Amino acid sequence: MPKTNPENTAHMEIERKFVPKWLPNNLEQYPYHEIEQGYLCTSPTIRIRKMDDTYFLTYKSAGMLAHLEQEMPLSKEAYEHLRKKRTVF
Repeated sequence: MPKTNPENTAHMEIERKFVPKWLPNNLEQYPYHEIEQGYLCTSPTIRIRKMDDTYFLTYKSAGMLAHLEQEMPLSKEAYEHLRKKRTVF
């Protein structure tokens, strides 16, 4: 989940993946985010993401487990323009 970064400064991210052992029966009662994302480039990684009504462009440096990540806000219009250029969704 992206953390908003108002200063647009880079931070180190460590990639982690978790697989749940089970899902609760009442899953719909928990808070959630609607996320849509796509990649403009994979080397270096440049991703656009819509989370609810917030839009981001993210740059990730090289690295499999740890890498620098910089996230910048996008307007809805900029996101929609870049969305047409995505490579993967």
